[in-house]
Amino acid sequence: MELPVFQKYLQYVYEKTDNALPLFDYFKQFYPAFDLAEEPDEIHRIVFGEKQPYDKKISNLCSDLHLKVRDFWLSREIKSNPFEIKYLWLRVLQKRGLKNEFYKASKQLYTEAPAKKEDSAAYLHSSIAHHVYYYESAPTDTALDVTDIQEYADNLDRCYALFRLKAACEMASLNRTKKGQYDLHKMVQVQALIAQDQLAAHPLLHLYVSLYQMIQTPSDDAIYETTEALYRQYTPFIDPAELIKALTYLINYGALQVREKALFFWQKSYEIVKFTFDAGVFAHTGAMSGGLFNNIIHIVCKAEQFDWARKFMEQQIPYLESDVQVDTKRIAEATLRFEQRQYAATVAYLSQINFQEVIHTMRANIMLLISCYETRSENLKPDVDIDKICDNFKQYLYRHRKTTTSSAQVFLPFIRILQLLLRRTDSPETILQELEEAGPVVQHEWLLQKVQEYTPRYPA
Repeated sequence: MELPVFQKYLQYVYEKTDNALPLFDYFKQFYPAFDLAEEPDEIHRIVFGEKQPYDKKISNLCSDLHLKVRDFWLSREIKSNPFEIKYLWLRVLQKRGLKNEFYKASKQLYTEAPAKKEDSAAYLHSSIAHHVYYYESAPTDTALDVTDIQEYADNLDRCYALFRLKAACEMASLNRTKKGQYDLHKMVQVQALIAQDQLAAHPLLHLYVSLYQMIQTPSDDAIYETTEALYRQYTPFIDPAELIKALTYLINYGALQVREKALFFWQKSYEIVKFTFDAGVFAHTGAMSGGLFNNIIHIVCKAEQFDWARKFMEQQIPYLESDVQVDTKRIAEATLRFEQRQYAATVAYLSQINFQEVIHTMRANIMLLISCYETRSENLKPDVDIDKICDNFKQYLYRHRKTTTSSAQVFLPFIRILQLLLRRTDSPETILQELEEAGPVVQHEWLLQKVQEYTPRYPA
C-alpha cells in the first residue's frame, strides 16, 4: 500500500514533465527486490530513449529520488507521532520569537493526556514537556513555586530511574551468563529515587523495578511470581514492544531454573507466553525477532504443548519480517519434529535444507546430530555420516568464529563428546570426566544420558 501513496507524493512534488517520474515508473516494476541487471547507460536509453553516453543524469535523478523517499518517510513518521509534531512546532514558534504562542503551545504539550500505553519514549516526552514548560516558556513574571519544582524533579527522577533500570537489567543478565562483569553498586542510589507508594501510577517503571529484583535474585521464585503478576496486570497499559522485552527476561529466568532441575518452569514459561499471545501483544509486524520466535517454539514443545506450538507458528509467522520468515519457519518445523522425538523425520527434513543465519545453522546442526545418533541407535541407519557432520560443523564454527565466539563455547564441547561416544574407544569414566570439565554445554542432559547408556567397543 505504501508504494501507490509514494507515487502520488512524487506527482505532487514534481512537475508532470520532470524526468524523475518516468525513472520512478521504470524502477517500480522491480519492486520489492529491485534486482536490476541493466547498467546505467542501458537504463538511460530505456527510460529516456536517448542513445548518448551516460552523463550522470541517472545518478543525479536517483540521488534526488532517494532524498524524496527520505522526506516521504520522515513526514509519515512525524504525522504518526503527535508529540513530534507538537514539539517541532514549539521550536518553530520559539525561533520566530512568538513568545505568547510558544507559551500556550508548551502548556498544551505539558498538560495533555499521556499516551494510552507506556513506553520508554513516553517517559522521555514527559520530561521534555516538563522542561520546556517550566524552564523555557514560562513568562518572566511568573515565578515557579515549590510544587512546580518538585513535580519537575520527580519526573526527571522517574525518567532516569527507568532507563537506568533497563540498562541494569541487561548488565545483570550478562553478569549471570558470564559475558561481562558490570558494576551495579550505583543501583542502590537509583532505586532510592523511586517513590514506592507512587509506583502503581507508573506501570512500566513498576514492572522494571520488579524485573531488576528478579534478575538479581534468581533463586527467589517469590519475586518471579510477583513480577509475573505485575506483567499480567499491566499488559493493557504498556506498549507491546516493552512487554516483549519484559517477556524475554521472564523466559530467561525460567531457563535458569530449568538448568537447576526446576523443570516445572517449562510449563510456567509456556503459560506466560500463551497469555501474551492471547492478549495480542505479538500481533504486529516485526514485533518479535526470529530468535525469540524459535525460543518460544522450543519452550512450548518442552511443555509438550505441540498443538499450540503449531497454532502459534501458523498465526505468528506472517508477523515476522519478510526476510526471516522462511528460515525461521524451517527451524520451527524441525523443532516440532525433534522435540516429539521424530528423529528419522528430523534427519530427512534437515538434510535437505541450508540456512542463511548462523544461529539457525547451529541449532539445525545440533538437532541433526542428535537425531542421527538416535536413529543410529535404533538401527535405522540414515544415509548420513555423523562423524563427517561433526567435522563440518566444527569447521563452520571456526569459519564464523567472529560471530560465534560465545556460542562456540557451548557447541564445540558437544561435538567433542559426541565424537567420543561415536568412536567408542574411551571408558565411560573418561567421557563423563570430559563432560564435567567442559563447563556449559548445549544439550548437557542428553549427553549425560548417553554417557550413562554408553558401552565402549572393547570393555576393560
